[in-house]
Amino acid sequence: MAVQAQYPANALFLHRSEAEMKTVDYWQDQSAAAAFFANGGAGNPRKRGGNQWRWWRLLAVEDQSQTQSSAFVPSSSSSPLISSLLSDDLTAQINLQRDEIDRFLRSQADQLRMTLTQTRHRHYRSLLAAAEEAAARRLREKDAEVERATRRGAKLEGRLTRLRSELMAWQAKALSDQAAAASLHAQLQQAAAAAAAAGPVHGEKNEPPADDAESAHIDPARAEPSSKACRACHARPLSVVLMPCRHLCLCSDCDAAALPCPVCRSARTGSVQVLLS
Repeated sequence: MAVQAQYPANALFLHRSEAEMKTVDYWQDQSAAAAFFANGGAGNPRKRGGNQWRWWRLLAVEDQSQTQSSAFVPSSSSSPLISSLLSDDLTAQINLQRDEIDRFLRSQADQLRMTLTQTRHRHYRSLLAAAEEAAARRLREKDAEVERATRRGAKLEGRLTRLRSELMAWQAKALSDQAAAASLHAQLQQAAAAAAAAGPVHGEKNEPPADDAESAHIDPARAEPSSKACRACHARPLSVVLMPCRHLCLCSDCDAAALPCPVCRSARTGSVQVLLS
């Protein structure tokens, strides 16, 4: 980077040597004397003043040209002073420009740092907003799942409660049916014991007296139905008590056919399997 220092002519003119100042005074005196003798020592003062002014302008122009040339080509006596002044001024200018460049760079660095900080903060805020939105969406989904699971659990609990109540009702019914079956079994045992006690004594036959020969005739193909045979098939033993009439009148095979009660012909609602010894 090239730095060019410009100085006004009057600044360099002030630092000229005494020899140059004496030379200027000498030329001024010579010009005044030449003007005086050119006018014969007397003459018109107005003309003399005009001639002096013209000579003075010529000398001023010449002096200005000499001053400008001396600014670029300094004499040997004044060159150290001018060099020192130039070096000091150049150093000051360089330091000033360096300080300005440093201030400019610092301001640009601060502005860049601020811009980067703001950009980073905006990026962080956008990331945080996206994370919060994703978390809120997941929470809403989980809340919906929890609500669905809660409703399903309530439905299952209600169904379980109904099943438990039905189970308890069936257990109570089974217990009552068991008690009825036990009572019927006891009644059957008592009836069988009473029938056995009312049988023939000392080998006598329990038959009514025959009035005539025809009434005394017994058909060998006729078979009296047994009291312990099924009332439907008359072949298999009794083993099923019908509800609600509580008649012991069917076997297990006929019970599977879902027939009405053969004794009272009433519709049945259930049956209980019993074991007769």
